Amino acid sequence: MDRDRFARQLPSAGLLIGAIVSWTGAGCIPISSAAEESPAAPAVTAAPAVPAAPAVPAGAEPATAPAKPSGVEPAAAVRPADAAPAAKAHKVLMLPPAFTEFQNAVSGLEAIPAWTDAARRNLGDAARESLQAAGDLQLEPLPDLTPEEAAILHDHIAVAQLIVGAGVQHKSGEWRNHRADFDRSFGEGLRFLHERTGADYALLIDGSQVRQSGGRVAMRWLGTLAAAAGGILLVSTGGGGQVVNVCLLDLTNGTVAWFNSSRATDIFVSAGADLRDAAATQAAMKKLFAPYPAIPALAD
Repeated sequence: MDRDRFARQLPSAGLLIGAIVSWTGAGCIPISSAAEESPAAPAVTAAPAVPAAPAVPAGAEPATAPAKPSGVEPAAAVRPADAAPAAKAHKVLMLPPAFTEFQNAVSGLEAIPAWTDAARRNLGDAARESLQAAGDLQLEPLPDLTPEEAAILHDHIAVAQLIVGAGVQHKSGEWRNHRADFDRSFGEGLRFLHERTGADYALLIDGSQVRQSGGRVAMRWLGTLAAAAGGILLVSTGGGGQVVNVCLLDLTNGTVAWFNSSRATDIFVSAGADLRDAAATQAAMKKLFAPYPAIPALAD
């Protein structure tokens, strides 16, 4: 009975609900229709996914960058344009030293061959070390020469010795005012050495040392004392002294490219370094090459 009664009242209830909806203006929109009619939100592009690191097997240590050896820094990459060019070493031919040791004895002045040989040997060794210290000079032996070539070399060496002797005078006095006019050319006759060996320079060492004997020194002292006792002014001559010249001869243009000289005198003793001693010779040669490439006699 109640069921039939509910069925009869159901249409009436439906009409009532429809009337209420129409009066309020509300509507029932299906969910699918709302999705079609509503404007879609702008799509957001997702960031690309970062690939995940490969999984590390259980019990294994993660891989790391290779370790640097202890105390070793990685070598810096150097572009060819940045690399400093190596300085060119100039080949220098070693000419036989023209140096002589003399003894001023009671009987007179005489050359001592044994002293001369020792001094020349020490000068050559000391010059080799000094050139190596200069950095851009490499000493080479003189090649074998024919008699004609040896004569040409001898003549040009003689001229170069005169140039160096004159150049030393430009260090002081009136000569100093004429340095700009000083001609250091000795001729191009030695160019054949450059063409044969590729050397740019030749090194010349010359000079002499006079060492006084004990008897000579004693006689000089006695003469000086006797002259002083008699009220006579004695002008001493002779005595001991040393001259050492070093120069680089440019084989390509025939000029004295560089030179220096040391001079010492003493009327009673043997002046200058004892070039018979290797250590003393090295010290003397080092001092002579110290100003290279400047020329002291021509410097301001």
